[in-house]
Amino acid sequence: IQLPERGLQTLLQGSPVPSWLEVAVRQMRGFGAAILLPDGTYPLLKDSARDQVAIGPAAVLDCAGRWLDCSAAGSSRAGALRTILYFGRSGPVHVPPPMLSTTSGYCISRTADEAVVFDGGQPCPAYLPAHAHADALSFVFHAGGLPLVVDAGVFEYTPGPWRDYFRSTAAHNTITVEGKNSTDVWGGFRAGRKARVRILEHYARPGAMLVVAEHDGFEHLRGCPVHRRLLGWRAGHWVAVLDVIGGNGEIEATSRILFHPRISPGAAERTAYGWRAPLNPAGWHVLTLGETAPFSGRGQNGPSPVGWYSERFGLKQAATTLAWTHRGPMPRVMGYILLRDPEVSPRLEPVPGGWNIVLESGSARDTYRLSLPRVS
Repeated sequence: IQLPERGLQTLLQGSPVPSWLEVAVRQMRGFGAAILLPDGTYPLLKDSARDQVAIGPAAVLDCAGRWLDCSAAGSSRAGALRTILYFGRSGPVHVPPPMLSTTSGYCISRTADEAVVFDGGQPCPAYLPAHAHADALSFVFHAGGLPLVVDAGVFEYTPGPWRDYFRSTAAHNTITVEGKNSTDVWGGFRAGRKARVRILEHYARPGAMLVVAEHDGFEHLRGCPVHRRLLGWRAGHWVAVLDVIGGNGEIEATSRILFHPRISPGAAERTAYGWRAPLNPAGWHVLTLGETAPFSGRGQNGPSPVGWYSERFGLKQAATTLAWTHRGPMPRVMGYILLRDPEVSPRLEPVPGGWNIVLESGSARDTYRLSLPRVS
């Protein structure tokens, strides 16, 4: 926020803007516009909060776009007033194209009212472990212009159980193995053993995305487990998440989804494919694959908190976490699908070296393939 403000002030004073500043603002605006969600906010990844700046991100992006004379300057109508004050006119509403940020590892795709942000990046920059979370392969999802699957946020910096919880793997939309964090986080700002994350496959176009990634954050455990995840999104239809834990021997793995506080999952019912529950009032459904019934927690305190969400420092809200645990030999396959149409019948098919998941609804059809990870 500060760099665009500095550049705008310099520009309006009639002084030359340094070239390094213009390059930095252009890069920042490109990433900021891509990661901005349909409701005009950004995802609460790592130590993000929404009370740290005086103006919203949409306003800054709109101003920066007009300053840089981008042909598609505006990112949100929310930025219009500030841009008019600076330039006398505002930019149009614009949906950025899909992107894979090679620096951050974030895979981003959206439409006007849906968005997926997948975290395929490292837990933190090598030079700044203080804000690391154990969130490898987590994601957020907006539907109908509003948040559905969310990141827990940060809540506070004070060392203690709440700081530990909001940084933990169990607070994110990913998998724990043997109840452990994928990255060793402790204290207020410490991170030791860090998961190494690799993006293996990425494809995106407006309204669709496929990403396959893996990490070795559990490889130090018995059996050397490796977590590989596939996420496939088709706008207006589904988000499919398929996980495989590769390794040797027995494993206990738990998958979790954190829903926005306004979302209230209904009772899960057994189907031929797993367990399905409505997500009220979003109009979507969640289908967990396999025989294991999911369990939920919302706003639970104690030594191991469950089901909390924080947009701002010092403020936390109860939110539903849906989870299910598989115990058995590796490789272990587990997954779930967020569905707009609850009647979609997925097919999970073993194939040489991996699995296919097939989804079909009307004229929409996707086949996603997830192969086995290599293990030590």
